[in-house]
Amino acid sequence: MFTSVLSIFREAAKNSPDALCIVDADGEHTYGQMMRDAEGAAAFLRAKGADLERCVIASYDGKAHYLSLEIACWLIGAIFVPVEDDAADERILSIYQETDPVLFVSDRKPASEDLNRIAASYVELSEGEPVRDAVYYVPTGEETAEILFTTGTTGKSKGVELTHANDVALAQNVAEGVHMRDGNRELIPLPLSHAHAIRTLYAIYSKHGAALLVRGVTQVRRIYELMRDYHATAIDLSPTAASVLLKLSRGRFSEFAGQLDYVQVGTAYLNDEIKENLRATFPGTRLYNCYGSTESGRSCFLDFSGNEDRKHCIGKPAVNAQFFVTNANHEIIHSDEKHTGLIATRGAMNMKGYWKQKELTESVMKDGYIFSKDEGYIDDKGYVYVLGRADDVINFRGIKIAPDEIEEVAADYPGILDCACIAKPDKVSGEVPILVVDTDEETFDHKAMMQYLRRRVDPDKIPQKIVICHQIPRSYNGKLQRKKLASELLEGDKVI
Repeated sequence: MFTSVLSIFREAAKNSPDALCIVDADGEHTYGQMMRDAEGAAAFLRAKGADLERCVIASYDGKAHYLSLEIACWLIGAIFVPVEDDAADERILSIYQETDPVLFVSDRKPASEDLNRIAASYVELSEGEPVRDAVYYVPTGEETAEILFTTGTTGKSKGVELTHANDVALAQNVAEGVHMRDGNRELIPLPLSHAHAIRTLYAIYSKHGAALLVRGVTQVRRIYELMRDYHATAIDLSPTAASVLLKLSRGRFSEFAGQLDYVQVGTAYLNDEIKENLRATFPGTRLYNCYGSTESGRSCFLDFSGNEDRKHCIGKPAVNAQFFVTNANHEIIHSDEKHTGLIATRGAMNMKGYWKQKELTESVMKDGYIFSKDEGYIDDKGYVYVLGRADDVINFRGIKIAPDEIEEVAADYPGILDCACIAKPDKVSGEVPILVVDTDEETFDHKAMMQYLRRRVDPDKIPQKIVICHQIPRSYNGKLQRKKLASELLEGDKVI
């Protein structure tokens, strides 16, 4: 039984040193080469003062040396702290202040004097030489492996502290959730500084497979070449990435349908249009929508490759996960479609806590349970359903309205560039749905669109009003920021 991803990787490097591990813009990297690079990086880190439980911030640049650095941190007992390559200086400085790192590895020059003082480039890192007969640390499962800072789209960024045992459980969840084969070769056009892609990578390590890295789905030719030349057996996407790739490829990737075992899509719930497009593009391929969070990641999987579709269903719990529904007091309740509550999870994948934020940790975690703000229910067959964030779900006269039900219909109306459904407080009904659209004001016909909605949306869920807004806020990965939009429109009296 492995206690860390490091032990998984070391076994792969020992038993399959010549097996392909990473393909990046620089070429191919085997497990043996990656381990040698990690040992050289470990020597460099030690020379810079990195040691047990000290943090090392690493900027993801899409290259294998970033991943060797992660392994190097674990070899000396240090804590890996990844950040996006294009992260704002203010974000990096904030992470620096919270983690007190011994080193910041990046090829960009930091604006902060404090960061400059501890900065090192990947070129410098590569100059480290493995030390003969070096003694490396063997972490226990309970020790901290990494700190993943959330992007802070709903408030201040939080450092999610994950142990080595957490990472092993996450790798198992992914590998078993998508039925990953040994030697799997998976295309990952997502940033490995974020939780979703990192966890896919750990699962690939566990199967002695290879990750095919590319910086974003807009590089269609590069993606096509990687899938063809390395006979990719899987693809990992976000909903936004899936939508963009399908649009830009114009059906070209359908030729890989017989080659692929699966396509997995995570970070957010998939709408029906993307599901249908994926089914059409990859017939006969297993298609998964993954649910989870940075705190309790990759904990539920839905196979939507068949025609059966359960609205708002996120599938069944992963191998290491248990799901519950609670009330506002975090008490477990019986739930169904008419009696919803807040989703809670328990399992070995749940985080250790928020980095140095005891009160915040205690507000969402107790006795191994993590209590989310997602509203949903569990049916009698064990399928889990999520209607959305509890503060996004609209409570109209006791009827729970998931905003994406309206958004998916509205998005198909001609001329709609973007849309969002928000709740407006109402003295009689509690809340009423308001549809916000980005469209041309001069040509838009409110009455015609309202008639269109009445033909396609349940009568109790028809928006009370349609409002035009040309800047509907979204996060870095395309998630709607409904709370921010509601604050701007409702508090600014723009919706009467």
